[in-house]
Parts: sequence; C-alpha cells; structure tokens
Amino acid sequence: MIKLNCQKNEFLLNRLIDGELSSDDSRDVSEHIKNCAVCRQQAVQMQQLSDHLSLLTFPEPNRDFFQSTLSVYRARIIKTTLLEWWCGLGIGLRAATCCIVILGFALGIYLGNIHDQYQQTHIYNPEDVYIAAFEPGEGALP
Repeated sequence: MIKLNCQKNEFLLNRLIDGELSSDDSRDVSEHIKNCAVCRQQAVQMQQLSDHLSLLTFPEPNRDFFQSTLSVYRARIIKTTLLEWWCGLGIGLRAATCCIVILGFALGIYLGNIHDQYQQTHIYNPEDVYIAAFEPGEGALP
C-alpha cells in the first residue's frame, strides 16, 4: 500500500470518481479519504458535482445549424487550387512573392556563374595531392 499525500490524492480523486483507477489505486485513495477529513470533504463535493452533472440533458442541435456548420467545415477542408490561392493573396503579398521568386532566380544564376568561373580557374590536377609522412617521434613536416 502506498502512503498518499493530499496533493497526490487530489489528482487521483477525480479518476476515482470517474471509475478510472485500478483496484489497488482505488483502495489506496479510499484509505487516504478515511483518514483525511479535508480529502473526504473534497471527495463528497466532487461526487455531488458528478451526480448533478450526470442529470443534465444536452439538447439536439437544430438541423439547419448542423447543415450550415457542416457546409462551412467542408468549404474549409476542400483544397484550393494554385490560382484560387494566388487570387486570395492581397496585392502586397503578391508583389512580395514575385520579388522573392525573381531574387531566387537571380541568386541561382549568380551562384552558378561563380561556380563556373571557379571551375575554369582551378583545374584539378591529381599530382597536386601531397602526402605528409611522419617518422615515429618526429613532430614537424619535412
């Protein structure tokens, strides 16, 4: 049996009233409630609240309300086409999107040219590879 403090018991008390505890945990919480007047009062209040809530009835939604909500939901989940998305953007966002795309193309062309220039000026020569070998005990390059 685990000795419960009031804080831990308060957490488990909700689950006890909802019938979600294992038999061992339920027994531990019930034992704590027997010995703690504060938790016992809290358990009584929570049980009364649960009993009152179970008496509540929930009205059925109006059929028109259900249909209008469903149609709004369906309209939101339908994927828009690229053209619809584009038309939905304001003029500022369209201009910013165009600028970013043009800037991306320009940057790609610029970087491609730099890469081509680098390849033309730096020709790879396999003989340019140097291998440094050290003899045991030596600490400097020859």
